[in-house]
Amino acid sequence: MPDALVGGVICQYSGGVNARLAIPIIVSSYMICGLGFFVAILIWAAYFVKLMNSGLPPPHLTPSLIMLVGPAGQTAAALQVLGTAAKTYFGAYDKGTFLQTQAGEMLATVGVMLGLFVIGIGLLFAIFSVYIILETAFKRQHKYTLIWWSTIFPMATVNTSFIEFGNEMDSPTFRTLATIFFLLLLIDYILNWIFTIRDIWLGKLLNGPRSERPPTGRMKGQ
Repeated sequence: MPDALVGGVICQYSGGVNARLAIPIIVSSYMICGLGFFVAILIWAAYFVKLMNSGLPPPHLTPSLIMLVGPAGQTAAALQVLGTAAKTYFGAYDKGTFLQTQAGEMLATVGVMLGLFVIGIGLLFAIFSVYIILETAFKRQHKYTLIWWSTIFPMATVNTSFIEFGNEMDSPTFRTLATIFFLLLLIDYILNWIFTIRDIWLGKLLNGPRSERPPTGRMKGQ
């Protein structure tokens, strides 16, 4: 799905892109978006079956739940960006029954509608994940690991979709949400760097203290 979003961004913001170059990118990006979202549905289903059978992950892995949000946010953003690109270039290409101005305008409208539908799924996963993370934090079961870096990109995809919603609907609400999410992501990013540098300095990350390293095959043999 990142490729689908990037395809729309290339068509929208790159200089010198004409309809002949843009149409293959847009069409292939829609196909990639469909493929990625279908795979995401399968992964969501498999993951929730695992949660029901095995329970929640260990406390130090609960931040990884945020990764469930990524596919929905990325798909919502991609559908909107590709819809805008289709609206821009389909009329200029003007071939067949689909690559026409009316179809491009329809895709732009449907992209916003489907984006709202998909981002609803993403917000459900976000609420679920944040609740579990906060519950674990209140129980003081967290410790810093590199898995905390996985909280940044998935929520950034939601922020990207909010930015697009704000542009497409000229919505102050979505622009405000995008600003709030950006500030939270910036704080998350800075805190991750602080804790990462601190724990590398203290020897808690990467190789870690010698006493905590798992025994090698040679040591096991001895």
